[in-house]
Amino acid sequence: MNILFAYFLVILVLLMGLISLFWPAKLQKLALRYNKMMLPRVPNPLYEWKKTADYLLMMRILGLVSIVAALLIGYGLSRAPIR
Repeated sequence: MNILFAYFLVILVLLMGLISLFWPAKLQKLALRYNKMMLPRVPNPLYEWKKTADYLLMMRILGLVSIVAALLIGYGLSRAPIR
């Protein structure tokens, strides 16, 4: 049962990585809308940074790192002995 949960988490991280890598603009739009909706009066220094192209690049890099990590962990799980 624990191995199934571990595979579920690997698939979840893989999907999050794919979304971050291929659709960072949609995530950026979602983050900006959520930030404006949840914290309308609180000054947030990251709000302006989320509007930049650097944020999109960071999302792509995080997506790539997440995909690599999920694949490596999935490979490690597949090679682990079953108890």
